[in-house]
Amino acid sequence: MTWPKLRLVWERLQEFRTLFSDLTKGDLDNFLRYIGNESTLWLEIWEEKRPNAPPELIGIFMCEGLHRVVDIDAHILFFDRDVAGRVSVCKAITAWLFATLPIQRITVEPSQLAYAAIRLVRNIGFKQEGKKRQALLLGGRWVDVYIFGLTRQEAAHALSDR
Repeated sequence: MTWPKLRLVWERLQEFRTLFSDLTKGDLDNFLRYIGNESTLWLEIWEEKRPNAPPELIGIFMCEGLHRVVDIDAHILFFDRDVAGRVSVCKAITAWLFATLPIQRITVEPSQLAYAAIRLVRNIGFKQEGKKRQALLLGGRWVDVYIFGLTRQEAAHALSDR
């Protein structure tokens, strides 16, 4: 990723008040360490919004913890917030992850305030497994984080109806 693109992504991410905890909000150095980690896979989602115009970056599908092999963590964000219209591309990426990596499962942990993200992961086929109480500091208060998982076997069923 080039520095101008990285800067653009960083600035776009700042628009989402529930994306970073109070402890990491505005910490560019921490963000650079995070995405530069060799156990991280950063997938950009681009879309041609207008004919004869260059494609626009509309989202990020990021996986971390690849070194754990069995269970990786995923983070999904769309800048245009058209989450309902992004289920099919997320299913395709999820299918690709299972086809490409030797993983057994993918875990997603949205905050209780990330309503659109929760709907998205459910529509992809993730199952809610539990929650971590008061696990994220947002806006000066501790909020819960839900735990969603999708196993290789579940993915074969959920992703086959793309």
